[in-house]
Amino acid sequence: REPGEMSGYHDDEEEYEPYEEDEEYDAYEEDELAARGGAVQIAPRAFSLGSDGEDEEDEDDDDEDDDEEDAEDADRRIMPPPPSRATRGPGVPSSSGRDYAAAMTGRREEAEEDEEDEEDDENEALFGDGADLETYLKDAGPNSYNILADRRRKALKQSHAAEAAFTKELEVRGYSDSQSLLDVADADRFALISKNPMYKMFFEGATTQTTNAARGNLGRGKTRRGIRRTRKRVISAEAAKKLGDANMLFTMGEANYPQAIELLTEVIRLIPNEPDAYATLGTIYNELKNDKKALDFLMISAHLEPGNKDKWNNLAEMSIRLNNPRQALYCLGQALRLDSKDLDNRWDQARLYMDIGEPKRALEQFQILREQIPDNSSVAVELAKLHYGMGNPDAAEETLDTMMAKFPDSADATLVNILAELKMDRRKFDETVTVIESSRQHMISLTLRDREAEHAKLVNTAAINAYNAAIDEGADEDACNAALNAAKAETAAKLAAEREAKLADIPLDLTTRLGMSLLYLRRFDEAYAQLDKLKEEDVENFDDLYMDAAETLWAVANLVDVPAPDSVRLATQAEFLWKKLLVIPAHDDETLWSKIARCIRVRIEWDGGGASAAAAAVVEFYQTVSGRHPDSVRAKIPLAEALVSANRGDEACAMLPAASDLDDLDKSDALRVLDVHRQTGGDDDFLRYTLPIARQSLDDFKDREEAKQETKGRGKKGKGGRGKKR
Repeated sequence: REPGEMSGYHDDEEEYEPYEEDEEYDAYEEDELAARGGAVQIAPRAFSLGSDGEDEEDEDDDDEDDDEEDAEDADRRIMPPPPSRATRGPGVPSSSGRDYAAAMTGRREEAEEDEEDEEDDENEALFGDGADLETYLKDAGPNSYNILADRRRKALKQSHAAEAAFTKELEVRGYSDSQSLLDVADADRFALISKNPMYKMFFEGATTQTTNAARGNLGRGKTRRGIRRTRKRVISAEAAKKLGDANMLFTMGEANYPQAIELLTEVIRLIPNEPDAYATLGTIYNELKNDKKALDFLMISAHLEPGNKDKWNNLAEMSIRLNNPRQALYCLGQALRLDSKDLDNRWDQARLYMDIGEPKRALEQFQILREQIPDNSSVAVELAKLHYGMGNPDAAEETLDTMMAKFPDSADATLVNILAELKMDRRKFDETVTVIESSRQHMISLTLRDREAEHAKLVNTAAINAYNAAIDEGADEDACNAALNAAKAETAAKLAAEREAKLADIPLDLTTRLGMSLLYLRRFDEAYAQLDKLKEEDVENFDDLYMDAAETLWAVANLVDVPAPDSVRLATQAEFLWKKLLVIPAHDDETLWSKIARCIRVRIEWDGGGASAAAAAVVEFYQTVSGRHPDSVRAKIPLAEALVSANRGDEACAMLPAASDLDDLDKSDALRVLDVHRQTGGDDDFLRYTLPIARQSLDDFKDREEAKQETKGRGKKGKGGRGKKR
């Protein structure tokens, strides 16, 4: 339904769903006239019913014809006709037709008053006694829409329970239907309803049957053209006009928003349950960047029209944008009830559950997705990540193994890479190699596809740039097209040459994992061939792979069953990769320096160079580090330690702060400096400056322990006090 179109009311066709009160009143008129011996004279309807009860009038009449027809019908049936002057019998009024008409008018007024009371009761149940919408939203807080929905549910539940109890009580007294009640009580139906509204519900069963029979079996869901404008009909028309005017003001720009808001608030006062008014208000406040009010009104609109999936999905997106994941999950849950096969919905819910730290709920959604789309690689990957994060690596590996076995052509590089990493973590190096090699051809085909798409974009970009450059130079259309074609051909030829020079291969992540696994399998030559491909790539783009490969090379080099020549070669390769990482500032720190220094030392010692040669090589390395960081004490300390190891203690002390100037240093750095001084100058200076630091550290530790004990004592005292009886 478009904004401005009311449910049950259409300006173009003057067509609306009949209210039960209207049908009940019509039946009452007919019954009363028949009981009094008068001929039932009903003015012709605006349509005639066929045998199947459907509207036979052409629904495509123009608005102008409909208005004229309604006016004519309204003239013909403004008041029920007076009864004929037949012989008076029991129950027939002695008054004239005018008196009878007045009596019927009173009935109408009473019925309308009942409707007003019902509406007031409903509004009070929704917004509270004496409260309007704005007051309600202000008082209810951020969950006003949830409170509103809960109030509606509770009110309906209480109403149904009360009605059921009342009906049961009447049946116990012997009133099986409405007619038996009227006969025994000898009372008027409306008089009973005025005394207790519960009677209305009891009468509705018989009234519905009578009305349907009299009107050609017009059932629920079918519509009829109405000509008697009851109070609710007038309100609908008035509200529809205001809603249309508000929508028109909204489209006219921000300057008209206040007037539109005023009209929409009036519409809500007239029809509190109309979702379109809330939706338009929410849209206006969204344009005004008032996210709080926009969300409140849109939420109310969705609760009043809970079968609109798009509304719930839009609210979920809005809630995510406002960083309210739990509310987004609520909205997605409402939308999923309307379409249980919405895969995007389940994916969004799963991701949100992961974001808020509820992996079990996320797992449930991904498992359903896996059942519905078992060949989807992304679902398998997310499911495996969840299993692994929840401490179940077996399930993670099984998930990806199953995907690879059943749908090998659907697996992407991410899935194969994660599966390879899982197997490596569990030291299944043979299986890692098998997984990567078995997927090689498929991975290469994916690489070729991605490369072709990327090259097509590059060719197109070059052509557009050449065309625009020719235009800027004032060239005509032919010259511009010639420049475009020339650039396209030149770029395509250049990219084709690159493809020939560098054949497509599996992604570099898999290449590195393959080389690392081969290292653990002692297949060193094959491993170096794979890792050489990594060395050809820019370290700044693949620093994580450089680090992983270097760590693996160093770990394998230190295995006891690896021969010395192989260990030296492995350490040399690790040193090379680690040194490449020094160009990245984030890696150029003491942690990486120490790794490189260890590589240098053991490489030289394992190769027979001796400790002094190794120490000299380490000093040389740290001198380059200190040259890059001349003002860094942390760069000077390891250099000084290396100088001490090379028996060059005087140089070490000269480059470090004096033992008396360590107040500004970190304690660990200060102790390292003092240790250098101790090794070169003896224990006296070391103890003189170390003892105060140690004493301060002990005092700090003592203060922390006392604070812990005091906190623990207060906790025990509090627990004991709650359980004591005084």
